Order: sequence, then structure tokens, then C-alpha cells
Amino acid sequence: MKYHKITAAVCTALAFGLSGCTADDVTDNGNDGKGLPLDNVVSFVTMPEPEQGSSAKTRLGAEELSDRIRFRWTPGDWQYLYCDVTPLETNPTWRRTSQQYALEVDPNKPKYYKSTSFVFPDLKPLVTTSSDGNDSGNGRQPVNGATQVYTSVSDSRITSFMANNPSSSAYSTRGAYRTSYHYELGNQSAFYPVLFTGSGNVNRVNVKRDQRQGGAYPDSLAFNGAAFVGVAIANDYSQMNGKPGFSQQPNKTYSSVTDYIWTRYTLYFGSSQYSDFNKTRLPYRIDSNGYVYPSWGWNSNNYWLWPRFHDTGDIVIGHKTSYVSVMPYNPKGEMSNVNVKAVRIDVDNQAINGIHNFSVAGIDLSNRGSHILNTYKWITLSIDDGLTVARTREDAREKPAIITALPGEYTGVKVTLSFKDQGTGVTLAKEQKYGSLKVRLEEGQNLPIYYKLDVTSFNQMFNTYHMWGSVATYWPPLHTFNDWVFNGTTGSKPAPTPPNDTWPKDNTDAGQRWYNDFDVMADPTSLDGDAPTSNDISYVIDKCYWDEQTVYLYDGHLFKGLIWVPYITKNKPAAKDGTDWTSVAPTTATWSYAGTGPHNVAGYFALPALGYWEDGALKDVGKEGRYWLIDGAAAGDNDHAYSIQFNKNGIKLVYDTPRKHGYMAMPTTGVNN
Repeated sequence: MKYHKITAAVCTALAFGLSGCTADDVTDNGNDGKGLPLDNVVSFVTMPEPEQGSSAKTRLGAEELSDRIRFRWTPGDWQYLYCDVTPLETNPTWRRTSQQYALEVDPNKPKYYKSTSFVFPDLKPLVTTSSDGNDSGNGRQPVNGATQVYTSVSDSRITSFMANNPSSSAYSTRGAYRTSYHYELGNQSAFYPVLFTGSGNVNRVNVKRDQRQGGAYPDSLAFNGAAFVGVAIANDYSQMNGKPGFSQQPNKTYSSVTDYIWTRYTLYFGSSQYSDFNKTRLPYRIDSNGYVYPSWGWNSNNYWLWPRFHDTGDIVIGHKTSYVSVMPYNPKGEMSNVNVKAVRIDVDNQAINGIHNFSVAGIDLSNRGSHILNTYKWITLSIDDGLTVARTREDAREKPAIITALPGEYTGVKVTLSFKDQGTGVTLAKEQKYGSLKVRLEEGQNLPIYYKLDVTSFNQMFNTYHMWGSVATYWPPLHTFNDWVFNGTTGSKPAPTPPNDTWPKDNTDAGQRWYNDFDVMADPTSLDGDAPTSNDISYVIDKCYWDEQTVYLYDGHLFKGLIWVPYITKNKPAAKDGTDWTSVAPTTATWSYAGTGPHNVAGYFALPALGYWEDGALKDVGKEGRYWLIDGAAAGDNDHAYSIQFNKNGIKLVYDTPRKHGYMAMPTTGVNN
């Protein structure tokens, strides 16, 4: 069977790898300044992801290259993290952490942590001694709250011998330990199994149908049902000496024995840090002499240890749910004021959400076949504060909408995106179907979907308004305009106050922005020199269509409201009724539309309702359109000229438009967008 990468939206499957590492210096930047846990309280520490590429602006940031998905903890994550506090006993005892401390806060979003520490009061500090590894067992202390005092390395719950090389005396005498407690000749280390699940039950994962991101849901990773298996590791004393959470002190009974005490563990919940090694195993190795210790290097004589869980099987750390990162971008125009409000994924062959059993073995999908209702075959991600839409594919990686999903192979996949302008309130929906393509979501991996939008933009027209017949625009090219004011879907910009009220006010304007107040026809060198005449317009004005369904971009905002105009033939000697409108205004100046709705057919072009400037204020964008014709008003009126004006109620030819208004020149075959 062949599997295909999604090509319709340019999709690539990438590994979802997450990890942590210890740090020498830790400062407290969270938990309301209450400080770090006391030394006699055991804590698990997670450290920042490698900062490769750009920093994610959301909790999970998609990466196209080696960084995969970057994870940010939040203050509420303590309620989703469970630890097996009795890893040496017959059965696990899962306990939830009681508290969480921020170690490093994301400077872009203070409620997102790059690094954090979780406190487990049910654990006792790990204590071993310098005599560990000797058969005498002198000075051994209770380990991790266990009831028995271990007296020998032959204890069955500790040794669990693994013969990597049975013929070697080193391995046959010393062994390679597969349990949660490793030590050999003074090199001690330990780990605890850890589960992260947002269902409120350590043994359940609930991938939700209705997911949330942002705003009131900073803990959306867990809220949506993400789950991972991790291990918290205490490194050997030589690695931890001088580090936070580790101390050495003389044994109270044997003066020649040193007690090694660990109160801090490094939490690993992925393997990206060890991409050169076997990603399913812990960073421990056995060297050629049989010593067991954390592996920060690699050679052919080293063997990996597989972490065990109560001798029931190997622990494979990492995320067990799958992820889809939807990243829209619009090359045609800036959409910085437009938010992605929702993303929905539909499939037709099996459940993509639901509640399932969860353990260190991962998600149990054996009852997936019972999830046959349609409600199990789609997921909607609602984004509270929205994600702005990027202009380029590269920038889209900073603004992903991330959905948590069950692993599996899906058919009939459909992705629907909903957008909303935060100013105009105009909404836009886009849909992509993948037909017969089989889309595979791998356990613990992320599938980025780059969604290339094709939203028409009229942004380039913003500074083309001008007075009739002038040779320069209403405002200088680098002028800074006031912010938008919206009344429903209609936008406006108020006139600036002094000293910024620099729109042209009379014919002494040095920038040649004042209107032509002496010609009947606009000069060919002016901004209206290529516009059609009123005679030319007469042949198309009654064939226009009003369209308030098509959505377009203007100054980074979404607007509706435009007309579809037939191509205009210029230089008509007379109007359609046989008279010369350039000399005598028509008796009928208003026309109804030929129809409504999108009319993007051959021989027509879209003309947006981009409003107009009057006395320094921009008015009625999205509601009304006004465009200059080349001919001035009839009867020698040098202060007025012809224009085309339209709104949803109709279109009209206005012969006495004040030339000092700021309109755009009427095009004949389309706006260059």
C-alpha cells in the first residue's frame, strides 16, 4: 500500500520530539515568587527546548526543520502530571504532583514556561552510599520510600539481569540493570515513570472533539487530550555533583561511607536531544568494563538500557497522541488584522477523537471500532484570541493552529478554516478536500499542513486616491494614516488634527495635489488621464452586478462590497442613447443592477467599494465606491466633474461631483491586484 504526503496544501510529516536537560543554574521566575521547593522535597525539572529557528508565539510552535514542535509548559500543567511513586514494588502507585514552579518564563508570553519544576511530596529523596556495588551492602538506606532496606546487589527487584553479552565475565558478574534503580561500583542513578494526561484520570486519554487554543485555554495541550509517557531521571553522583538538588554528607553510622542524596530529577518526555542515538531508549549506557552510567557520548562498545515498568515491558518515552499543525498564509496580501478563529478536520473511515485506556504502553485503541458515530470522525479547534494570518510560508510556522488527534490512517480528509477580521467582523471560510489520499497520523508525530490562501487584495490601491485631474495623490506616499474606525462592516478614518491636517486645501498646494480647476477634460499626464468618459461608461453601467459575498483585503482588513463591471471600450463619440454626455448630462442618472452575487466571468472585472476622502477623512469603505471619469462637469463648471458612484442599492453617474474629493480613477479592464 502506498502512502502519500499531502500535496494539495504542501504537507510534510515530521517527527514530534520533545526533551529536557539539566542546568547548572536555576532561577525562580514563577509561582508568585514563592521560591523553589525545599531540599527535602523531590521535584522533577524540565528544561527549555533547543532554540532552533524562530520562537513560537503559541504554546506549541510548528517547525518545518529539525525542531519539530516546540513545547511550552503553563502554570496549570501540574494537574496533568502523574508519577509512579513505587517503581520498585509489585504494582504501580500513581500520584499527581502537588505544585509547580516556573524556572524560565517565555518572554513573549509570561504564562508560558520554557522550563518548569514539579513537586512530588509523596516521594522521599533518593539516598545511596559510596559502598553501593559491594556485596557487604554496608550503610544502604531505604530507597524512594520503599519499606525494605536493600542489603545486596542481588536483590531481585533491583538486579533484573539483562545479558547483553553473556559470554563476558563483566556482564555476568555485574549485570546490566533494567529496573528503575541503576548502580554499579559507585555510579548510581534512578528513574521514575511519568504520565501526562488531560483527562483527569491517569489511566485514560480523552482526545476531545471540541478543542480550544489560546485565551482562556493556555493549557490547551492537556485540555485537548494530548498525552505522553516520560521518565524522571536522577543522574549518577559524578554527573550531579555541585548541581541543584544533589548533596553529599558523611554517613551517620559508618564514617568511611558517604551518603549521596538526590532531590531533583530531570524529566524526559521525548528524544529530540538524542537524535543521533536510539530514540526509544534512555540515555544510559554500559561501557566495555560493565559500568552503568548516563551516556553523554557514544561508541561501538556501549550498550543501551531499556527502562522497565514493574517488569511488564519496556518504556518507550514520548508523546502518544498525534498532532496536526495547520498554518495558513496569504501571499497576495497582508492579513495582519485577520484571525484564524477555528479549524476543523473531518475524516470518513474511523474515529479521530474519543476516550481510550492509557498507560506506559501508550494508548489502547483496541475498542476504536466501537466509535462509529459521526461525532467521533471530526475535530474542531476553536481559537479564543485568534491567530493572525502570515504573509509567507516561512512566517506561517510561527502561527500554527494545532489539533490533537488519535494516531491512525485516515481517508476522506477535509480541512476547513474559519477566519474573522477583528475590526470589520467580516468572516471567511476556506475548505480543502484531500479526496482518496490516505493521511497517516503517526504516534507522537506532527503533520504540518501549509494552507496557501488566495484572498484577493486591493491593498496596493490605498494611497491612490486623488483630487480630480491632479498629478499627485491626496496624501504623500509616506503619510501615516489614522487608525480605522468601524461601524459594522463599514470602515472609516477620521481627519487628522493639527499639525497633521496636511491634505490639500487650495490651489497653492506645493505638492500639486489640488484638483484641476481650469480644464474640461483631465490632462493626459494627470492621474485621471487614462480614465474613460461618461459616454464610454454608458454602455456598461446598466450591466453591472452588486456583490456582497466576495471577501477581499484592503489595508490588511477583510471587507465585502464590490461591483462586477463589463470591460469598457474607450473613446465612444456618443453615449448609448445617442447623445453626447460629455456636453450634456443625462436625464437618467441612476441605474439598477443587472444582478447580484459573484460574477467573476470572462469580460468582467471587480471594482471594490473603497469609499472616498473628504476634508481629510476617509469614509464608507466597504459600503460605497466612487471613481473619477476623465470628463469634467458639463457647462464649463470648473469645480465639479463626472464620477461613478455605487452602493448596494444601485449605481449612478454623478456630473456635479466636487473635484476636491479624493477618489480613484475609473479603470477599464480591471484593477491590478
